[in-house]
Amino acid sequence: MGKYEIRMFNSSPSSPGDAPRLWMELFDHDAKMSTDSSSCHEIEDAVSTFEALVSQVKNSNGTFGSEADERQV
Repeated sequence: MGKYEIRMFNSSPSSPGDAPRLWMELFDHDAKMSTDSSSCHEIEDAVSTFEALVSQVKNSNGTFGSEADERQV
């Protein structure tokens, strides 16, 4: 999404018996760094986190959705 990318990763459980977690991060390609991240245990949390990251991009990037090189999520 413009200069941003939302990355999603599966992470290993932190202890036996724990469910695997989903890790999401907002990556800024211009700065070459993650600007926000979150760990989610439930799919509902992952959806809320994804929507919050998209909102951050929309609020910080005036050209969101109009760049020719827009990256796919």
